[in-house]
Amino acid sequence: MLRIALFAASLLVTATAQAQMGPPDMDGPPPGEAMFLQNLSPEGRGIMNAAWKSGRNLEAAQAARQVQQQIIDLIAAPRFDDDALKQALEKERKLSQQQQQQRHGALVSAVSRLNDEDRRAFAASLEALRDRAQRRFSRGMQPGLQNYRAVRGSEGQ
Repeated sequence: MLRIALFAASLLVTATAQAQMGPPDMDGPPPGEAMFLQNLSPEGRGIMNAAWKSGRNLEAAQAARQVQQQIIDLIAAPRFDDDALKQALEKERKLSQQQQQQRHGALVSAVSRLNDEDRRAFAASLEALRDRAQRRFSRGMQPGLQNYRAVRGSEGQ
């Protein structure tokens, strides 16, 4: 059950990161550029955007989505197979670790090319992003989980 909760949390983190994208008609960053890069110089934003793109692996992301769907299907199956679920969760974990390793490498490479001012601005933006996420989680359950518990009752915990 813990792994399922972690899987759900990883989906929430992805959605949170996507929610950081600025609308195109406001004074924020250009469309498709994360808001936490807005305090960097244009050169710094270019470095970080390139790293963001190089850290993505579309094939691995597609494979992860397929495994996540497999996990959902296994959980919803009329006949539960705990061994199959364990194998699917293990496969999802390995894919996630591979993706994370690639993203971390791209991050290290990019941050090493930032000037001191951009590096500090990036760190401050990440800190603000982390604090914002912590405040969101400290407010209590997310609406989706509340709805799930209302429908399923306390056994959904």
